[in-house]
Amino acid sequence: MSRTLKHPDLYPLICKLSPRAEKLDKDVVTKAFVDAGYLQRILCPTTQFVEGRRGTGKSHLFLYLNDYVNTGAAGESALSAYIDSRDIKQESGQDEAPSKEYASRFFRKFLQTLLLQLRVLDASVLLHNEFTRANTGYDLIVKRRSAEALDQIEKCIQGKKIETSRRFSENKKTLRDVKSKRGIELNLLTGSVLPSAKLEANSSNEFQNSENSDVSHSYEIVLDFSSIRDSMESFLKINDISIFYILIDEWSSVPLPVQPYFAEYIKRCFSPSSFFSVKIAILPFQTKFSDMKGQDIIGFEKTADIFAAIDLDGELLYGSHPEPCRVHMTNLLFKHLKHIAETYYPKSTLDIGSNPEKSISQLLNPQAIERMLVFSQGNSRDFLQLFQASFIHHYNRDHEMSDLINSKDVEIAAKELGAEKVENLQPNRDAYILFNSIIHHVLQVNRKHAFILDSKFQHNPLFAFLVHNRALHVWDKSYSSPSSKGKRFLVVAIDQAIIVEHLKSPSYRKLFGLPFTEEQQEELKSVSEDSNLADQIMTYDKPDKRSARYVALPEEIFVIDQTKTCPNCQSIIDQNHPVYKKANLCPKCGELIQLTLQG
Repeated sequence: MSRTLKHPDLYPLICKLSPRAEKLDKDVVTKAFVDAGYLQRILCPTTQFVEGRRGTGKSHLFLYLNDYVNTGAAGESALSAYIDSRDIKQESGQDEAPSKEYASRFFRKFLQTLLLQLRVLDASVLLHNEFTRANTGYDLIVKRRSAEALDQIEKCIQGKKIETSRRFSENKKTLRDVKSKRGIELNLLTGSVLPSAKLEANSSNEFQNSENSDVSHSYEIVLDFSSIRDSMESFLKINDISIFYILIDEWSSVPLPVQPYFAEYIKRCFSPSSFFSVKIAILPFQTKFSDMKGQDIIGFEKTADIFAAIDLDGELLYGSHPEPCRVHMTNLLFKHLKHIAETYYPKSTLDIGSNPEKSISQLLNPQAIERMLVFSQGNSRDFLQLFQASFIHHYNRDHEMSDLINSKDVEIAAKELGAEKVENLQPNRDAYILFNSIIHHVLQVNRKHAFILDSKFQHNPLFAFLVHNRALHVWDKSYSSPSSKGKRFLVVAIDQAIIVEHLKSPSYRKLFGLPFTEEQQEELKSVSEDSNLADQIMTYDKPDKRSARYVALPEEIFVIDQTKTCPNCQSIIDQNHPVYKKANLCPKCGELIQLTLQG
């Protein structure tokens, strides 16, 4: 038996694991990063967006790239700024305004955040560049000119206030806008300036005492893209920077209708210059780079304005690429444990080792590692969370650690993870109904775990929500079926952790038509022990697309039944009633209403 597993420092060490990159300190981000060839690809100017589900490592990649560039590893002439769109969204207020107006506020807040990053970099990273030669006259000149350039950027971001008078006529019931000559430049598609939200105030004396008319003055803040770009270029040139990486994380947190406008503003501000390289992290099926406005396209056009993606789902999904996924996850877990041991237990006799495969094999048996890979499906966050929970279950079961972590420990942890995922679906009522219908159609009726779906549903908000919450995994985004020539399909699999949670729950056994007597429950203690059930429903090998081909979801499954009748009192349920919305209870008799789907 491995002495590593029995070491007293191992338990507190594993409890310090953090599956989220945002929670890691800078040192961990650097030392725990596993490069599968992504770093050089993302540094390439033509690789501009990274795609992947939550937890696949997009933020870790961007945080590492940001540190890699700013420490000079990419060259002294490179600079980087990391921006989390979620922070800007919170500071931009509610998104109830029209998409264009909200995008204006959002972009101005984005520029202000970028300026703040530049000031921090100017005070830390840039002052250590070799060319500045500290304590020299040249250094003082650079510092002064750099500060002046930053002030100029701030002035450009503040924009210019343009007054607009609006006169209301009670007789004609019309609105006449009297704008300044520069007002015509406010057109997003034709001008070079950007309108922001308007601030209105009654301040005119000309019509103040008129009984038949009223005047309100409004002000618009306009930004000149070219001035902002030129001032930022000036700052970069002063500091001898030839490339500035702008890393935008959590792009999909921006409201979908706002994304094309935000993309348009970024394109107009930064694309015309070779000094800027914008990188974006996106979620699959929750991104809208462009939109049509009349005959014009606003936003990014793929292969025209924005190029090439790193698809973390496609490259690390265990079902599609088992060996690369195994190597990546093993190295990731090893590096996390190694760093924690060196940081928090430098004097400990605990030896993690130097070989990832050998070190991990001293903690888990091969079957347990296989199950973790299957249940996590290439998701780094789920993999680390499963390992942590499996270890704790094993420790609670056997304090002496007489054997390695086994598949039973992993399945217990997976059951808990599956329950958490299902719980996360419940606030979105329609998505929860849809998922339960998929479970019924695929698992109960067809005894499969994968299915094909017409690609036209890939941007359906309910389907996107299920993929986003890792309840469904997309194996193939462009699959052609011999029986439907000319059509493209998605090959989708139900999350294995959720399947385990369902199969081990008596209520779901009844729903699926599975045995649930005491004797049969004993037979179903572990999915792995029931080979027939496992063969029917669960697959741990490479996805069988031929098998999945024959499980096609009917289109009517996406039609949610909005009419509900209480099975107890037979009354029509008011679905806007707070009792029903919060607890799915009948407002009249208090009966629990089961979620159902039409079709």
